[in-house]
Amino acid sequence: MTKRFQQLCKRSNHWRETNDCTVKALAIVTGWTYERAHGELALRGRNHGKGTSMSNVWTVLNQNGFTAERLPDHHPMMRENIKTIGALTREGVIPSRGVFIVETSRHVLGIRAGQVHDWTDGRRHRICTKLDGSWTPKKAIYRVKRKA
Repeated sequence: MTKRFQQLCKRSNHWRETNDCTVKALAIVTGWTYERAHGELALRGRNHGKGTSMSNVWTVLNQNGFTAERLPDHHPMMRENIKTIGALTREGVIPSRGVFIVETSRHVLGIRAGQVHDWTDGRRHRICTKLDGSWTPKKAIYRVKRKA
């Protein structure tokens, strides 16, 4: 776990919050405080102790001057042998520069400056997305940038 993620966990515990991976991922990719990310998602319907949909995350990013684009299939992080979060780290395919948000079937995390900011770093959580109501192995990794 990175120092930044530990700080977010400390703030989460302070507010007695759970199921807040979207809040932490949003704080990582935007550089915001835990409280700001929490407030932005709460304004869009996230309840205390409950997760929220990725559509709320995309809305918050868009309304605050960020874009999130799915990585193209030829990007090294999208290689066919990269199926889990642990493989991203082991294979050394995370760029040292850039900000990314990664979606699994029941979790989301942030990557910044080549570091996975999450408790799942090194674990076998499958990277996938939901298409037409079913989870597919199609990777859900997005580059997050400030709008020009």
